Amino acid sequence: MHAGGPRELVLRCTAERLRIEVSDGNPEPPRRRRSAGDGAGGHGLIVLQRLSRSWGTAPSGDPRGGKTVWVEVPCPPDPWGPWKAWGAQGPPTARGRSEARSGAS
Repeated sequence: MHAGGPRELVLRCTAERLRIEVSDGNPEPPRRRRSAGDGAGGHGLIVLQRLSRSWGTAPSGDPRGGKTVWVEVPCPPDPWGPWKAWGAQGPPTARGRSEARSGAS
């Protein structure tokens, strides 16, 4: 790896966003690298910029030095949100339809 490998990976999730933090021992900020021509590298910052809501770098809190690169991406809506209050079986109307089908067999 060009930065000597990550020292730490931190994931922070809220209902609105996922923040990913990767710390390494290299104090240099990330920069675009030329692709090797075989498509095998140099795309990390492009992907990060296109997929993220925001991103940045900060000095690492590690006494050995280094940096932390962070990125924030929006979290998709919770598809089970409306059903959570009813538990695994869903709301009473869904249970009634399910029971009617199983009783008709």
